[in-house]
Amino acid sequence: MKSAGGDQASPGCPTGFEEFYRAELKPLLTILLKAGARWDEAEDAAAEAMTDILERWPQVLAGTIEDPQAYVRTAAQRAFINRRIRDRKRIERSMLSGHLVPQNGDIDAEACLWEDL
Repeated sequence: MKSAGGDQASPGCPTGFEEFYRAELKPLLTILLKAGARWDEAEDAAAEAMTDILERWPQVLAGTIEDPQAYVRTAAQRAFINRRIRDRKRIERSMLSGHLVPQNGDIDAEACLWEDL
């Protein structure tokens, strides 16, 4: 599989995955961008979700995962949200430990400025 921003899956992909990847990547990136992800965050979350569904592709073929489109979209949104949560917690820890000092002394206000990370 190429990077999330690319449009080509690797040769040797399981049956149907390349078609799925090509059909779903752009809509997946669009959903993530509309949810507030920056381009790099959207690419990372999409790549993580596509890797996850690729690993589970035998379950898709067996019918255990009935809606791979919904599965990959949910996985990508969760990956994006989890990254934002981790980033916010890291920033809050840095601010509270004195490594990142708020300019106006208001940790809550300063943290809000960092929410777009």
